[in-house]
Amino acid sequence: METKVPLGPRQAFDLIADLRVHERWIPATRIDAPARPLRTGDEVVARSARWLVDKMVVEESTPPEGTAPGVLRLRKRGPVLLGDATITVAAAGDTPNTVAAAGDGGSRITWDAQTWLAGPLPARLTRPLAGAGYRVMLALAFRGIRRDAAALGRVVARRRG
Repeated sequence: METKVPLGPRQAFDLIADLRVHERWIPATRIDAPARPLRTGDEVVARSARWLVDKMVVEESTPPEGTAPGVLRLRKRGPVLLGDATITVAAAGDTPNTVAAAGDGGSRITWDAQTWLAGPLPARLTRPLAGAGYRVMLALAFRGIRRDAAALGRVVARRRG
């Protein structure tokens, strides 16, 4: 899934990579994550509705630099969900064949997840169920991301003006 926000790539990456902020976007969810920029190997635990525990490890956290996109990659380690989630943040005008001025036209956030349920059933059987739930979570998260990004963008604009 993808959304656009009115922030430069670095600001958008900093917002999305602060996993503790995700609590505002996803109802009934609490997240234990470091209070500093994420590093490879950091462990994160999300708890939704008090029973869904989602343990993850950071496999990559690379902020955007120049025209290179930022990448946050998490591996889901159970006990309920397994799989990967990759969040990419790039200048909104960037495509593989163009170069845009980073931060001048907002940012594009792409969130790709391959998840399945842990347990005795094969991943190919549980992927559709886990994927449907994940898409609902992403829709909620994107709504909150756009709201927070718009508010942050207004603050930045006031400081400039």
